[in-house]
This record gives sequence, C-alpha cells and structure tokens, in this order.
Amino acid sequence: GGGSASVSVPVLRRATAADRRAIERLVVWNHLSLSADEPEELEAQERDVPADFGVLRDAASFAASAHFVAEAGGEVVASAGVARAEGGEAGEWRLCSVSTAPSHRRRGLARACCAAALEEARAAGAAAVTLSTLEERMLAACRLYESLGFALERREAARRLPRSMTVLWYRKEVGAAGPGESVAEE
Repeated sequence: GGGSASVSVPVLRRATAADRRAIERLVVWNHLSLSADEPEELEAQERDVPADFGVLRDAASFAASAHFVAEAGGEVVASAGVARAEGGEAGEWRLCSVSTAPSHRRRGLARACCAAALEEARAAGAAAVTLSTLEERMLAACRLYESLGFALERREAARRLPRSMTVLWYRKEVGAAGPGESVAEE
C-alpha cells in the first residue's frame, strides 16, 4: 500500500524534563475529553486538573518521578509514570499519567509504559503501587490495570449529577527483595 511509508513505529523511552509539557497536554486532554459531552461535568473536571495532575504541572515533582513515553514521529503518543505517594504508606508509590493518544490506542503502548514504570518503582524499593481511575468511562484502563496485576481495593462515589462518577482505587504489591534477600521460597 501507498501511504504506509509515513507511519512511524512508536519507540518506548524514559521521559526527560523536555517531555513534561507534552505528557501534560496528552493526559489532561484525554482526561477532559471524557466529559466533553457534559458541560457541567467538564467544568468540574477542569477545576480538578491542578490537584489531579500535580506531578505533571510542577517541574520539581516531575523530576522526582519516573515517566516513560512512547514516541512516534517526534510526538509523545503514550505515557505512564510512577511517583512516591504523598501521605501514603512507607514504600507506597502511585502510578500516574497513564494515557494514549486516540490515534495510537489498542497497540500495547500504555501497557509497555506502565510495565516500565512499575519496574522502575520496584527497582527503587517500592513495596506497592497504587492508582485511581474512573469506573464509568475508563473500562479499558480498568482492564489494563487488572491485567497488570492490580487489585481493586475500594470504590468511592465521587459525584452523582449530572451523571454518576465512581473512583476506583487499585493496588499492586511489587516489593522487591532487599540486598541479600531471596524472592524464592525456602
């Protein structure tokens, strides 16, 4: 076929500080697009952006995290990151910034970015990684997280009007063996 020469194969790599704004644009755009058809909900979601995406909005927080991206044609098309959880248990990290451009979905890019981020957290000594997502419009994400070994811990009704929105909290134990320890059973 004729047009395939211009298609760029995505490359997975560790994100740099220069990628922060591109990741933020991708993640926030995808987040807000979930509510684009409901103006009242969209307004509430826009108000939540600073709190929901602090790791991306603050350069120091981003620098303290570990993000991975899939890049195609010079553009960030998927991302995932991990950061130490603020106010969480010792050794608890959060999976964050999981997003894929609509044009690149269903290719395993989010899975690859998540796997790299989870390995980074484990190697850095994380005991567990947590995440939160929305039940009503994030079913593909929920399936991805469950397939990566995350277990649903709790659900919380965040809003009923203009339509229901339920936050799901997931957790995955990743605890790496410490120096001199073995993960094999004795």
